[in-house]
Amino acid sequence: MNNNVKEFHTNKYNTQEQKLQIQLKKLKKKKQDIELRTQANIENFKKKYAQEIKNIKKINLKNFLNELLKIIHEFDNILNQDHKNIENIKSTIQGIKLIKKSICDTFNKFKKKK
Repeated sequence: MNNNVKEFHTNKYNTQEQKLQIQLKKLKKKKQDIELRTQANIENFKKKYAQEIKNIKKINLKNFLNELLKIIHEFDNILNQDHKNIENIKSTIQGIKLIKKSICDTFNKFKKKK
């Protein structure tokens, strides 16, 4: 009977050890799944962030070009004026100074957005 008791305890410990081994394998698998999901989430975030940056740059470039087009239009208006008398020439010079200021303001405006 003494052998039976030893065998019972040995079987009992083997069964508990097997259960613990199974639990350990499950936990390792769960840990690996969590790590893979986390890595995938990081990669998705990086891609999303890069796309958002690209979109912001595209919008800023579009806005900058629109501002420059307004300035070109101002030049066209000045060049289409009659420059036969002194008053019109003075007006043209004043207009060119204002356009220069618009150009500087536009560059400063977009420089600050960086």
